[in-house]
Amino acid sequence: MEDLNVRLEKGRIEGLVSRYINAEVVITNDHSKTKGKLSMAEWSSSSDAARITFKQTITKPEIEDHILALQMRGIQEDIDDLVNYASDINSEIEFLEHLALHEIAHIKNNFSQDKETACDLWAMREHKAIRA
Repeated sequence: MEDLNVRLEKGRIEGLVSRYINAEVVITNDHSKTKGKLSMAEWSSSSDAARITFKQTITKPEIEDHILALQMRGIQEDIDDLVNYASDINSEIEFLEHLALHEIAHIKNNFSQDKETACDLWAMREHKAIRA
């Protein structure tokens, strides 16, 4: 894994997002826009305005920490498929696709920010289907 310049992959993200939802993709250096996270979904059930914001640069340690957290959540919640899926993320692009799908899951399914596992499971299913 290497550091990831998300701006270079904006077209890939927009293509993935457009398969599922109508949302603006924003890439920023302002970490307050993602509330200190790697990415953040914002939407309202009362309007069509949705936005997914990504940090411009995601470092190798951030990618590795996020994958480890995904594996740990799978272990803690006894979801072997999630553990195996996280272990199979082998590139920055696969990680970015998972991250985008995770944020799409929040918007598409109206999952609140505390539904992280539900978002990861939805992202996992969709990612496997795309990669098949």
